[in-house]
Amino acid sequence: MIPQNNSLKKLFEEIRSEELPANFRANVMKRVFAEAEKMQRRRERQGLIAVIAASIIMLGIALSSFIYIGIPTIHLPKMPTPSLLFFYGYIGSIALLLLIIDYRIRLFFRKKQQAKNLR
Repeated sequence: MIPQNNSLKKLFEEIRSEELPANFRANVMKRVFAEAEKMQRRRERQGLIAVIAASIIMLGIALSSFIYIGIPTIHLPKMPTPSLLFFYGYIGSIALLLLIIDYRIRLFFRKKQQAKNLR
């Protein structure tokens, strides 16, 4: 059994109860949505910075490998054969298809996340 503290009870009785403004809920929700939007923008910026940093690092590694390791230069024929053109087109179309699918999936999950945040 928990002993009741009378002094604490008296303090709670002395606290005045004040009425909240009529637009209190609307103001709180505006602040919540503004904060969620800030977090979303911050995540997008961090993602963009991470992609830029990774790209710069990969370019630096490639450049240093050409300069210091001495990777031989690649010589391509002036005009690739038709079978190679078909192959390059096939690989390019697969890459394009994967990029479109990735975009659609990200869009779907972003809408799902926004709907979840609105609830």
